[in-house]
Amino acid sequence: MFDKISNANIASFGVITTYVFSGWNEALALLAILVVMDWLTGVGASLREGIRYRDCYSL
Repeated sequence: MFDKISNANIASFGVITTYVFSGWNEALALLAILVVMDWLTGVGASLREGIRYRDCYSL
């Protein structure tokens, strides 16, 4: 039952997003912008904390 409710919520979100942004092109552009912003904030946070790639994977 929970999976049907969650699927309905996801579908509703997709319908509302399509209606608000007039199609998938604008919604995908927004998603791309949010992905880049997330990546930049992640890099900024790791630089602020002093964590580097080699530190995370050293044995």
